[in-house]
Amino acid sequence: MTEDLDPLTETLQRDLHWVGVFMIAVGILAFLFVGIASFVVEFLVGASFMMTGLAGIVAALALRHTRVFLAALGLAILSLGLGTFLLLNPTEGLITLTLLICIILVIEGGFQFALALDLRPMRGWTFMMTSSLISISVGLLVLAGLPGSSRIILGAMLGLSFLSTGIAFITSAENIRRL
Repeated sequence: MTEDLDPLTETLQRDLHWVGVFMIAVGILAFLFVGIASFVVEFLVGASFMMTGLAGIVAALALRHTRVFLAALGLAILSLGLGTFLLLNPTEGLITLTLLICIILVIEGGFQFALALDLRPMRGWTFMMTSSLISISVGLLVLAGLPGSSRIILGAMLGLSFLSTGIAFITSAENIRRL
């Protein structure tokens, strides 16, 4: 037995559903054109660093009479330089970003491993250990595939993110009826 929803809830449900459908479509496109999607991610990251650097320079100039001026200016110039590098060297930028992801996965896996050992007397500690080994393994596998893996990793991650978010939106929309 379904109860009639108020107009605001119906609108929310409809909007969540269609945004979810759109996100799933974008996720599928990202998987179909994984190389292009990887370069889109690389471009967006480069543009973000560049904009952050430019805004940071403006902010640093406002701090020119303080002790943090040189540090703020240096950080802004570093961000601007990284963004410029990524935008002017897209292939090397893909490799660099993929290498950073590998490093993060291995470090995260190491922390999860240590946490799993601390949790070992408790029930379910093996889930944390399994997660740690997966993170480390994925990081090392992608690292072993460099530089070739860099053309697909970022696009695949983007596709997976859009797919999972789209599914979550549609599931949320369907569950609104049950509230």
